[in-house]
Amino acid sequence: ATSEATCSNCGAGKYSGATGATSDATCSDCDAGKYSGATGATSEATCSECIAGKHSGISGAISAFICSECDAGKYSGAAAAACSDCIAGKYSGATGATSEATCSECIAGKHSGISGAISAFICSECDAGKYSGATGATSEVTCSHCNAGKYSGAAAAACSECSAGKY
Repeated sequence: ATSEATCSNCGAGKYSGATGATSDATCSDCDAGKYSGATGATSEATCSECIAGKHSGISGAISAFICSECDAGKYSGAAAAACSDCIAGKYSGATGATSEATCSECIAGKHSGISGAISAFICSECDAGKYSGATGATSEVTCSHCNAGKYSGAAAAACSECSAGKY
């Protein structure tokens, strides 16, 4: 080479701090969840993060357009390669959610063992004659039988006492 101008840049979505490099093999991709439109970048610091609520599983991305919004039932922080599911016992209808706090718990008297749920309809009711005071329950095991002298309908958070003169 006769001058610095004849040296090639690492492409967009890549960076390299190496000097005297002889090929683009020294250029590293920006990590999944990050992107860079810059050419000739010398450090990973030039890679920008996908914002919270978005993700990208592609390394070496060159634009924020590669960052996709998290689906309902999922959430992410910044620089996410993938979105996380709302855990079992919780659900969220929101897209682009930025934290687990977006996930709502199944109400008392209901439960769900499914992660990534998008609606309260996924929460199953405790059977009549059983109850559960727990919110965010993940299993029918949390539904307990009403004690003698008490009863409940389906999806009960507590049992009611039999009226006077009944048992």
